[in-house]
Order: sequence, then structure tokens, then C-alpha cells
Amino acid sequence: SYEQSPLCKNCGANLSDIDAVSPVALVGALLENRYQLVEYLDEGAMAYVYRGVHVDVGSSVAVKILKSNFQTDERFVERFQLEARAAGALNHPNILSVITVGSSPSGLTYLISEFVQGITLNKLIGREGRISLDRTVNIVNQILTALDEAHSHGIIHRDIKPENIMITQLRSREEFVKLLDFGIARQIYQQTPRLTMPGELFGTPEFMAPEVIRGQEATISADLYAVGVVLYEMLTGHTPFAGEGLFNILKSHLETSPEPMSKYNPEIPSGMEKLILSALNKDPEQRPPSAMDFKFMLENVLNLTPVPTLPCPKCRASVTADQRFCPNCGLSMQKIVEETPAPAGDVGLKLSTVDSILYDEGDVEMPFSGRESELDSVSAFLFQDLPILEVNGPLGIGKTTFLRQIAALQRAENIACHIVSPDPTMACRPWHPVRDLFWRMLKLPPMPTERQVLEIVGTYSIETDDEAHVVQFLTAMPAKNEIERAVRLRERVTSILRLLLAAIGKTPHLLLFDDVHEFDYMSRMFVDRLVSVARGFPLKIIVTSETPHIQPGELGQSMILTRLDDDLIAPLVLRNLKVANEESYHNHAFTLCQSAMGLPLHVSEGIHLLLEGGVELSSNLSDIIQTRLRRLPPKAMRLLQLSTCYGDEIPLSLLHAAEGLNDAFQEALRVLIKRGFLQQADAEHVRLRHPVYARMIPAQITASVRLDFHAIILDYLEGENGPCHLMARHALAAGMLEQAVPHLECSGNVCEEDLDDYSAVENYKQAYDIIKIATLHGQELAHFAQLSARLGDLYRFTGQIASAEEVLKEGLLVCEDSPSEEAVILSSLARLTMNSLKDEERAGTLINRATRKARESSDPALLYRVYFDLSTIELARKRFSQGALMLREGLKVVSSLSNSPMSFWRLFLRLAEFEFQAGQQEEAVRILMNALSVGETTLAELPKGRIHYMLGQFFLRMGRPHDAEPHMQKAVEYLQNIGDRQGAAEASLTIAESPTQDRERYLDRAMYLSMQIGWKQGLEKVESLRHPTGKKPN
Repeated sequence: SYEQSPLCKNCGANLSDIDAVSPVALVGALLENRYQLVEYLDEGAMAYVYRGVHVDVGSSVAVKILKSNFQTDERFVERFQLEARAAGALNHPNILSVITVGSSPSGLTYLISEFVQGITLNKLIGREGRISLDRTVNIVNQILTALDEAHSHGIIHRDIKPENIMITQLRSREEFVKLLDFGIARQIYQQTPRLTMPGELFGTPEFMAPEVIRGQEATISADLYAVGVVLYEMLTGHTPFAGEGLFNILKSHLETSPEPMSKYNPEIPSGMEKLILSALNKDPEQRPPSAMDFKFMLENVLNLTPVPTLPCPKCRASVTADQRFCPNCGLSMQKIVEETPAPAGDVGLKLSTVDSILYDEGDVEMPFSGRESELDSVSAFLFQDLPILEVNGPLGIGKTTFLRQIAALQRAENIACHIVSPDPTMACRPWHPVRDLFWRMLKLPPMPTERQVLEIVGTYSIETDDEAHVVQFLTAMPAKNEIERAVRLRERVTSILRLLLAAIGKTPHLLLFDDVHEFDYMSRMFVDRLVSVARGFPLKIIVTSETPHIQPGELGQSMILTRLDDDLIAPLVLRNLKVANEESYHNHAFTLCQSAMGLPLHVSEGIHLLLEGGVELSSNLSDIIQTRLRRLPPKAMRLLQLSTCYGDEIPLSLLHAAEGLNDAFQEALRVLIKRGFLQQADAEHVRLRHPVYARMIPAQITASVRLDFHAIILDYLEGENGPCHLMARHALAAGMLEQAVPHLECSGNVCEEDLDDYSAVENYKQAYDIIKIATLHGQELAHFAQLSARLGDLYRFTGQIASAEEVLKEGLLVCEDSPSEEAVILSSLARLTMNSLKDEERAGTLINRATRKARESSDPALLYRVYFDLSTIELARKRFSQGALMLREGLKVVSSLSNSPMSFWRLFLRLAEFEFQAGQQEEAVRILMNALSVGETTLAELPKGRIHYMLGQFFLRMGRPHDAEPHMQKAVEYLQNIGDRQGAAEASLTIAESPTQDRERYLDRAMYLSMQIGWKQGLEKVESLRHPTGKKPN
């Protein structure tokens, strides 16, 4: 790549002086870590041209690299880069899409655009001499449509000529046009200084308008003048203004009139010649006023062209081509008309390729075929004692179609089947696939109310203890108590697993998780947990993934979908083309089979391309998709691009808001559905036919246009008060970094509340990176310190120790003027140093610094946090007396504040533990009893449960089981009420281990709770207490 070194990392070429190496030697080089040069194509006057490949999606691109003698000319380089900025604002099927422009640190300047196959118009004219009227009109109409798009954005091309017009021959024999090279384009409304010097001329002399030659600014009219020159040359084979040498050519534009077109082509209608001459008028005011007016005039002239006639072979009377019999003698003219070639002025043609989008196109039908051996393997799996089967295969191999076929076959056998897909918004929302599964299985609406959930849950035999966790999960509402996160996650997973198994009951179920590699972390974790408990239930699980997700073994097996054989593909292609004997179609079918190499999606896309008139059956799936996209009408192309930027499932209200609800919108939508890009999902949404579109199409959209699409989506979401996950995604993609930060932080906070620390890390890290840039300018320092502390903690919680240390240290560098944030970061670093790096002395130093900083603040939450971390470190260092002393000091400071934090009671627990470990057992008991007494009416059930549990443990360790038992009983009651069933089971087991008359009752309670949550260790402990010798009574 060209990021840091003049040497390409991929091929080793020295790029500091490109002409020092052969252009061919650059093949294999990598630009921007994503565009690889794969083929040297040509050399122009100023640049080398290559075919490249986007390595992430596989699509072809064209790459121009400036020659070294132009690299040193700053004005020229700026003009070269202006080509990308000018064309980058345009998004039209008939305009070459410029993807990006850039310069490497070594000074290499390059431009990357879409890759187009075809022939330039000048080569076509050179090969054929002149072009027939119908073909000329078709080509020029597309040029004018492209210019209308450019002019509407305030962009003048300034170099319209046949060399800048690329023609691609379609299977329908029509031609598709691309307007190239906006390298000297000018924006009418630009505010930047001009890059041209006084007296400089830009353009090609043969196509330059008189006013431009005189030094005036190029305008829309100058572009239309050049189109007139192109029209003249296409129809006659000659340019209208010629001469020996540059001076004479320019003088001809200023002083002479063109030769009559009939001199070179007598078949040109007079109305057409008159229109072309008006475009070539020396006075810009006398030319067509706009590209659309020019197009309208062109079509109007053709409509007025006399209908061609034929002489009757019998009586020589004139007969029009649409008459079946001679009006004079009655001779049948049908065979004669069919055998007579159409004259140049024939108007029986379609005026615009893109406007005839659905003409004679059929529907593509891709019935499920093949895969018999794979289906047999699935059938065998369903009868085996294995809970999971994984199906692997590359993108486009047909994994989703395979799952749908399995589901259809099993539903016919009365097996309940549910296909679970990734988040269709591509925002990877926490738990979304799992929630969606539950909503559909339980027939709940998305985001149901608490009442709706309780009504449905009540019909299943799950425990009351599960209900709170189930309601909180299915409604995605925040938890109502402050139960510890680890406990809440454990209980949530247990409860929703119990609900799922209860919903399955005795009915055989098949759950099919599609593309699990696209699932969020928590959803993948849930699938793993489900697999671990599925045995013994009428449940089978099949997952698909591009890469392996499971390890084959006693729980499951894997299968790889292979490519289809050509003998299966060829009949499908021919059946869709609806022919069996036309040689050209058989050739296309053969070419498609060869290029697709058995990849079903490639076959499907290739059939669509053929039916749409294309012939570019590339070996590259992405290129076929891009070609199909670029052949859509402008409105439909834009609608599809916007859809793919949003995700797999798109709200129609977004498309209406962006494009307007009118006839043009409805027609564009109909085109996209007819051509198989979109499907109607429901009354309010459409879906992409295949998620590959969302991966491949945005990658090739011009950067500025793609930014605009995401900005449109963000504006829509903000107006709809959309989920912050989606707003964060699209704010980032729109390049609105400052606007993205609050959405990212909101999304991170929601992820934390939803118990997904891994997704929270991703969101906070992106916000952190953005704010970090601001700190380089002395801004957002306090904000950066806050994010550093939060992100550092999450890195620590998720086991990413090196990353945690890095962000905490970076945060520490900028928070010298913010003692609160410095205290939090120092406290986190101390915990990290103690727990992960095992450096007790440094941890002690850090936590002492944190407490000094915290005492400068009056924030009770901060003081609680720092003193709790201090107690954790001192406990790990076994400095019980010192820890108790420092903790008492902290309690005194926090107690003096008006608002104590909700978790304040945990400091009393920790102080009691210090005193007990230091030998002050009675003092430890007194602290806890006093906490219960003072908080009798204020403490929630969670702190009461934890305090009673610790008191019970203290009394047992003091040899006072009778004093311990009532506290353990209370602990069981409170912990079960708040949903900590494992904690309640542990308390029950603790009582059962002590001398008590109710031993069996507590063992029963422990067994009941352990069975509820599937706590294997609890069940084993119950068994060992009941049968200490390991033998059960007969």
C-alpha cells in the first residue's frame, strides 16, 4: 500500500518516481489497502490506466495513475483531483462513476472509477465511417440525459468529444452510453479560486465553442455546441470545422459555416440537419437552451420525419411501411416490407435504452435444484442424537435457499420451523436475532408491551421467577432493580432458555439460524447455550456461516455446500431465456456456466443481466451486479443505492421521504421489483433480494454520493426518533463525526444496559477515536477522559487487558484539569494493575492517588467508586486493618454528603469483611446489623439479601449456626425475590451444610432452584450432601 512508504508493501515497487519502473511492474500494487492493480491497460498523455479489483467485494475498477512529469505540477494535480470532485457529485447511469481520488505520501496521485467495457465513439466512427440515424439518436439522447444531470448540479463538462463517450453493445443490439472524463470539468457555482491561468484553453479544438475560443467562460451552451459537433460527425463521418493546424481549426469555428450535411449523407432528414446547425450557431443564445430541450427537439424532429415508403413491385405506387397491401393494385406487401432494410430515417425505434427498461423482459425463476446428497445428510442428522448441524459455504453458494428448502420439506412433515436472520438494519443491534425469534414464536409484535408479554408467557409453564427476566428481555426495557450485571445476564439467559423450551413443549422444532457470522456477540452466545441444553428436547438446530462457528464433536457436525454442476445450471439458464435452439443463447448459457463456476447467485445474476440486454458475463459476480445497477433508469438506480446503504430491509417511508411519493417513484420501485433487486416484505417494507447487494453496491458508489445517502437516512431516522444504534451507524457513514458521537455513546449505553459489553466496547471505541482527534487541538479533554474511563473499564471487563491499559493511560494524559475524571482513570488503572498485571505495589500507589483526587470532589458516586476499588485492592493484598482504616475514612466522607449513591451499602459489606478478616468478628457483625437497622425502611431487597447472606456466613464461621440460620433464610427469600436464583440456592446449601432440623427442606429448595436454572454444580452439591458416601439408598 502507499500509506507510509514509497515502496509498495504488496509488490515492492518504488513508487516515488513512477516512470522509473515499467507500468507493468506496478501490477499487484495495493492502493488504500483495498484496490489492487491486476492488469495494465493503456497509457494516455498524462496517466497510466489499469484495471483494479476492490479486494473486499471483488468488483473491478479503473485506476488512473499520473505520470511523474505531471506530479510536480501542483496546479495540474489539483485539476486532476477536481475530476473526481466534479464527477463524484454525479450519480447517473450514463456518467462514469468516480469512486475516489488520492495521493500517497510518496507523491503518487491516482483516480479510481468504475470499470467499463466497450468501445469509444471515435473508434466506432473510425470503424464504420458514419452511424445510422436511429443509432445516433439513441446514443446522443443518452449523452444529453447525462449532461442534464451534470448541468443540474452546476457542472460543465468542457470536453465533450467522441473519445470521452464509451459505447457498450447490448444483447438487444442497442447501445449503452457512458460519458467519461470530467478532468477539466468546471462547477458553475464553485467558490474556490480558478485553477486556469488567463489565456489558457481547455478542451479539444474540433469541439470547442466560439465563445470559449474567445476566452469566455464555458457554459451549458458550450457543452451543447460540442454535442452538435458530435452529432454532425456521427451522421456524416466528418467534423464540421476542419483545417490544417490548431489555428485554422479554431478560426473555422469563429468564421466559417459547416458544409451541408447532405454533401456527406443525403439521407439525413432536413429537420435533423436544421436542428444540428442550430446547436452549432456562433451565438450561444441561438442554441438549444438546455440538454433536455435539445433532447426534446431531437425527438420532435424524428416524430415529424416523413414515414418511409416503398415502391409497389407491380404498379410502382408508393406504399408506406405500415400498409399490408398496396392501396393502388392490392398486392400483398407483408413479405416485401419484412425483407426490406429500414432506411436511416426509420423512426420505429426506442429512443432511450434506459427508458425501455422492462421491454420484453421476463421473470427469472430459480427453482431449488441439486443438493440431493446434502438434503440426505440433513435427513440423517435429524434422526441422530446431535443437537446442531452447521452448514458452511462462501457468499452466494445458496445457504439461505438451502435453509428455506429444508424448512419447506420439514414443515410438510409437521415439524415447526423458524428461520432466524441477522439484524436487517446491519446495525448489529444486541440480541436482535434472538428477540425476533421469540417475537415470532410467541406471536408477539416487535417491541411488545409488558402486558402483551405477560399475557403470552402466562400460557406457558414457566416459573414466576422467570417472568421478570423474560419481560425485561422481550420488551428491551431497563431492569427495575440494581442486581449485579453478571447475575442479571446469567438469570436472563436461563429464563429465556426455559421459555423457549416451554414454547417448544412436545412439538418437534427445527431452528435455522442463517448467517450466524453476522449475528451480534450475545446472539451467538445464546445459540451456543441453546445447543448445550437442547439434548432431551424435540429440538434440532441448523446454522449457516461463511466460516466455521462450531467445533464438530459430540454436540454437532458440519457440512460444506459445494458449487453446482454445469449440467444442473445450463437447463436453468436456457429455461429462463425461454429458448432451446437459438445458437446465441446457447453460447451465452455456456459462457455463464463457465464464468459462474457453479455459484448459484452468480448464475441468477447472470440470467438477470442477459434478460436485461447485457452480455458482460464476467467471471466476477460483483461486476455483474454493478453492470446491472448501472443499466437501471436514474431514479431506480438511486433508489436501489439508497436502499443498500440502509440495510437488508428498508422502510418504504424512508424511500418516500427521500425520493417523493409520485408516479416516477412508483415506476422506479416497479422496475426494481421486476428486475429482482427488491421484494415486497410487507405493507411498510421492501427487502433486498439478496444481502450481497448491501455488501457490494455501496462499495462502488462515489464517496460524496454515498455520504449524501447516509445523511438522508440519518435525517429520516432523527425525524422518526429511530434507534440510536442505527443513527450512530449512519452518522459515521455520512462522515458526520461530531454528530455521531452522542449517538455512539447512547448506543454504547443501551448495549451496556442490555448486558452486551462487547457491542458497548465497539460503540465507545468509535466515539473515543473521534474525540481523540479533537484533543489534539486542545478540545473535548474532559469528554475524552470520561470516555477513556468508561472504555477502559469495559475493556477490562471483557478481558482485553492491553487495550484497557492503553486507553486509560491516554485518558490520564489529558485530565490534569479534571480531578474527577483523573480519579476514575487512576482507580481503573489500579484495579487493572492489581487483578491482571499482578503488580500490588503499583496498584497501591495508583489507588492512593485516586483517593486523593476523589476527595477534591463532592460527587458521592465518584467517592463510592474510588473507595470501593480501594477496598477491592486492599482485600486482594490482604491488608485488612489498613483497608478498614481507609474505608472508614471513605464512609465518613460519603456519609457527610446529602445524596449517597444507591450502591453505598456495598461499602459497609466490604468494611465488615475487613474487620472480620482482621479478627474483629463482633465488630464485623455489629456493622452489618447496624446497616440493617438503619436501612430497614430504605434498603431494597438486593442489599438486604446480600447483608443477611454475609451475616449468616459470619455466624457460621464463628460456630453459631443457630444465629446464622435466620439470616440465611432471609437471604434466600430476598435473593429469590430479586431474581438471583443461584445466590438463593447457594444460601440454601449453606444452611443445609450446617446443623439444622430443616436440612431436607433447604436441600429441596436448593435442588428446585438449581434445576430451574440448570446449575449443574448446585445439583451435584445437593446429591453429595444427601449421599455423602456416594451411594444412594435402595
